[in-house]
Amino acid sequence: MIHYPERVGKLRLASAIELKSILELETVVRNPQAQEQLNRIKSWLGDIEEFFLFHVLRDQMPAPIEVAWLNNAEMMLRIASNQFQEVNRLLAQYGANFESRSG
Repeated sequence: MIHYPERVGKLRLASAIELKSILELETVVRNPQAQEQLNRIKSWLGDIEEFFLFHVLRDQMPAPIEVAWLNNAEMMLRIASNQFQEVNRLLAQYGANFESRSG
């Protein structure tokens, strides 16, 4: 039994929206570091569905345990969203083909 189906639905919707935005941005990004960061963000978004929500939906959890899993999934979504905003900020500032210099 899922105790908080509305939270599961909101997480799924929010992560799907973020993923769609990332996939659209990937078509124009040429910077390898930005592409790598977008891949990392996609992985985190995948963890929401494939790890956190998978267990919430599969396992029979008491409500407090389900809350903890959903809190962690929401934290992962915030991290992914913040990182995506940072990539967007850099791309807006420097363009899709910006060069990174290290050293």
